[in-house]
Amino acid sequence: MTGRKVGKYQAELVSLRSNLLAKMPNPVAKGLAFREGDVADQATGSYLQEMQTCTDQWNHRRLTLVEDALKRIESQTYGKCEECGKSIGSKRLTAVPWARLCLKCKLAEEQA
Repeated sequence: MTGRKVGKYQAELVSLRSNLLAKMPNPVAKGLAFREGDVADQATGSYLQEMQTCTDQWNHRRLTLVEDALKRIESQTYGKCEECGKSIGSKRLTAVPWARLCLKCKLAEEQA
């Protein structure tokens, strides 16, 4: 992969990391919401808090994947499948810039 393409993916990953970091929750404020009101308000608040927790967990997982991809760029292994060593297609990297497996290996992993 050319340095220009890697630079493009690196810029996208850095931007994505910044966006994810901006979405990270404030742990102090998180526990204070929805403790007042009637039972229905509290139930709705509890549900919304649970949904937010799921979103926070996904964002944290995605942040980890982005950080790992940036490390692969530094080590010059970005764009190479960690399973078979072949090049990860540019269409896949455009769709999933943190991809660590080529499409063939990813499909095999999901079927296992």
